[in-house]
Amino acid sequence: MQPVPSKKQLSELVKEFTTLHISGGRKVAVLTEQHRFGNAQFFAVTARGKGRDVQAFTSFEEAFDWLALSG
Repeated sequence: MQPVPSKKQLSELVKEFTTLHISGGRKVAVLTEQHRFGNAQFFAVTARGKGRDVQAFTSFEEAFDWLALSG
């Protein structure tokens, strides 16, 4: 089993993520296993707070549908 990142590590990951020049309405779906959803959700909420369009999912189909929606 892989170690679970701490909130501090996830915050640092968001900090690095926001240095990427993702713009123009680009979306990022974070797909994860159910038992890691809390961390993925934390990452998504923190990234949205920094102006990125990020959403966490446990279902590929839901992630795909969200990515396919424009706007």
